[in-house]
Amino acid sequence: AEAEGCDGTIGSRYMKGGSAEIILWKRIASNGFTSLARLFLGVKVHDITNSFRAFRKEVFDSINIESGDFGISPEFALKAHNNGYRLCEVSAVHRDRVKGTAKFRMFRMGRRYFHIFLKALASKISRKE
Repeated sequence: AEAEGCDGTIGSRYMKGGSAEIILWKRIASNGFTSLARLFLGVKVHDITNSFRAFRKEVFDSINIESGDFGISPEFALKAHNNGYRLCEVSAVHRDRVKGTAKFRMFRMGRRYFHIFLKALASKISRKE
């Protein structure tokens, strides 16, 4: 990805070649959040919530992360985008959990993701002024 001029690459479950074995309402929520980021923030990737990603160290060192939970994925990507870093994507395949119990709680994280989106939108707006 660095050869293509990317500062970070996100694995996308929703682009050609990607797939996700997740229940419908989780797919709808993930796509909805990504659609908000694409429409209002200008993010070009198709899966802002996926945690499969790689960033250059410079980007990682420059971003102040506030999330200590699953919110780190969209928070980091949105802050990188708002700071002018170029995000790219590659297809990713996500399989459903075989063992154990998922710790992701959709309602709680949905509220958290929306809060992250609002902060990113406010940051983008304040930079234009």
